[in-house]
Order: sequence, then C-alpha cells, then structure tokens
Amino acid sequence: MLRSLRKPTASGSRRRLTVFVCLAVLAVTWALSRYFVPLQNVEQTAVDFLARHGRKAAWNERLVFVAIDQASVSLDGYPPEIIETSPGLLLMSEGFPWSREVYGLIVDRLLGAGARVVAFDLMFPRTGQGDETFRRALDRFRDRAVIGFNFVGKDSDGRGARETLTLPAESIVPSASPVDDRVAFVNFWPDEDGVIRFAHYHTTAESVYGLAPSATDELYDSLAARTLAKAGRGDLVPRTRGPVRFRYASAGAQRRARVSLATLFDPVSWEHLYKNGASFRDRIVLVGPLGNWSKDEVLTPFGSMPGPLVHLNAMNAALTGEFIRPLPPLWRWVVLAASALGAAGLGLASRRIILRLSCTLAVDALFVVVVFLLYNRAGLLAPLVAPLLVFNGSMMLLLVWESVYEQIERRRTRRTLERYVSKNVVAELLDNPAT
Repeated sequence: MLRSLRKPTASGSRRRLTVFVCLAVLAVTWALSRYFVPLQNVEQTAVDFLARHGRKAAWNERLVFVAIDQASVSLDGYPPEIIETSPGLLLMSEGFPWSREVYGLIVDRLLGAGARVVAFDLMFPRTGQGDETFRRALDRFRDRAVIGFNFVGKDSDGRGARETLTLPAESIVPSASPVDDRVAFVNFWPDEDGVIRFAHYHTTAESVYGLAPSATDELYDSLAARTLAKAGRGDLVPRTRGPVRFRYASAGAQRRARVSLATLFDPVSWEHLYKNGASFRDRIVLVGPLGNWSKDEVLTPFGSMPGPLVHLNAMNAALTGEFIRPLPPLWRWVVLAASALGAAGLGLASRRIILRLSCTLAVDALFVVVVFLLYNRAGLLAPLVAPLLVFNGSMMLLLVWESVYEQIERRRTRRTLERYVSKNVVAELLDNPAT
C-alpha cells in the first residue's frame, strides 16, 4: 500500500530533480572553467600530469646540445699541458666570460667538420674582446649559423614607455636587425603560473607588446624556427604566429644528446670520442649554458629546465611532428554535456548507494584512460578536471538531495497516514515498506 501511495509522484519528482541537479552542476562548472582562475590552475596541473606521465616525444638524433657547463667554465680535470696545446682551451682558461674568439673557433670547428647548422642560445649585445674573429666566422658560414636576440620589457626614455629589443653588437653582426637571417629571438613566454608549455615559432613585435596587429607587421623567427630553416627543414615548422603546445622528449634522451663544450677542444676527445668531428656531420648543434651558474633555468611541466633544452625540445617537436592539439570548443562542450548526461542516467538507473559509487569510480577510471589514450595516440588534449567535476559533483549532489528528499517524503507520508491509522501502524509501515 505504501509503495502505491508514493511511487507515481515520487518517480516523476525524482526524474526532474536528477535532471535539474546535473544541469545546474554543468552550468556552474562551465562558468568556473572560464572565469575561476583556481579551477583553471587545477586543469593546468592535470595537463602537466599528462605531460610527465604520458608518452614522450622520440628524440631526433640529428640534434646535439653543446653545453657550456661548469666543467667547461672551470676546466677542472684538464692538465696544463693539454690546455697549452689547444688554442680553444687556452682561451677558455683565461676565465669566463670568454673572449668571443672562442665562439668563432666553435663555429669553425663544428661547421668545418660538417655540422648542418650551429645555433647559439646566447646574446652578444655589447662589444667584447675577440668580436672580429667571431664576426668573420659568422660571415663565412652565414647560411649555417644563428645567434640570439631578445624581446625585452618596456623601458622608459623620458617620453613614456617603449618596447625594446636586445640585438647583437654591431661588431659581431653589422647593421643587425630582427630580420637578419643570422639572428632569431630566444624568448619563451610562460603561462600565468610561470610554466612554459608552448613554443612561439614566429611572432611580431606587435603581438609581443600587445599592440594592434596590421598586415604590414614584420614576422620574426624563433631560434628553433630559424635553425630548422637553415637546416633545410623549415617546412616542418608551424607557420602560426600563436603559441603551439608541443610534446617534450624524455630526460634520458636529452642527456644522451648533450656534450660538454670543453671536449670539443680536447685533442683526445675530438679524435677518439668524436672521430675527428665525424660525429657532428649533418647534425644540428645548439650551443648554450647549462647549470645553476648560468641562471638560465625556466619552469616546465617537468620542473626546472635549462633554457637551451627547451629550444631543443621545440626543434625536436617540429622534426618529429609531436604537437598537442586541444579538442575543438564544440567537442569540449560535448564532453561536458556527456558527463552530465552520464551522471543523470546513472542516478536514474539505480538508487543503491554502493552500486552508484562503484559505477562512479569505474567511469572515472575509464575517462582518465581515454584522456591518456587521446593524448598519447592522437596528440589530442581533452579536458580532464571539468568533466570529472561535472560527473562526480552531480553524483554527490544527487546523493545529498535524494537523502533530503527522502526525509521530506517520509514526513509527508507519515502526516498523511496518521490521519487514518494510529502512529504505531504508520511507524511499522514506514520501517517495513515491503509489508
């Protein structure tokens, strides 16, 4: 009798309540994901989790990192007799910062050995000792060498703020400009939390400084884009001016691509380890600082990383096609809506708490697996936190609301029945509805 009293009204109310709760959670989550910074940060953290634990990019063996490491700066372990027989080591032994002649010798040695391109993740904004030697090397190999310039913040010149560039000194690159094919920008622009997740292969000064774009804006190449273009692989570089999310390689692969700069001038290493330069033939070589002494460290999803390695990863992503594309906005909406519909369907299918919790955990696990598969296999980045929030939030609210609703219905039924039978009979009916 009790079931017949309650079922028609309660069933319809329960369906309406379930749909309302799921739609409300969907709307709130959508608004939070767009305007609530903490939730956006949580989503970024989830993306970083995918980057760290998902598939890594294969390393292109043509990429080599010549590191200006602590061993190269201090030359510890190199006896005086070895240093004195090597012009490069002898110049380096005079102390850091080195004479620019050292960099000229690097260009001559590597490109003379057959390297495809030598790029420097370094800037030389002021004149210095040895500039003439370095300039001659850059002129001699102008089609195969690249050095850096930098977009810097706004500066004051007494007439208001203006944007500035840090270009190579005239003594190294005469009449240097950002479009000179021997220079490229070395900037990476992090997200608001300071983490670098994207590469900018091309940009304009107007984009960098937030000015209105126009059709006549000059397009500048990044160090990665310019280097790959000179290596004959510019066709693999994305042409967009905007940020491009890329897949990092494993730390082990990056370590294997690293050599210490000092070993280039060590006669024994050059002859036996590098086979008189044959190891660098047809290689793309990036020269840059490595270690805490250089202060050239940036934040990535993998923690702190030397700046030159980020450039190398951007090059590697282009060479291997390892870019990560976000789901289109429409499909992101579809995923969120599917989460709400799934919660509503599960809420209507069963009222057993244990079954609901088991299904919720199973759906959560399946969704995470699907997101990982899309990231690893298809290079697609699906939203992770927002759909889980919609699904789990809906399920939790349904449990709370149904518990409250059950109590309300119980009191309503009790008041109705007590008009006709004694309280003891009503209590028996409510405690044992099957009877």
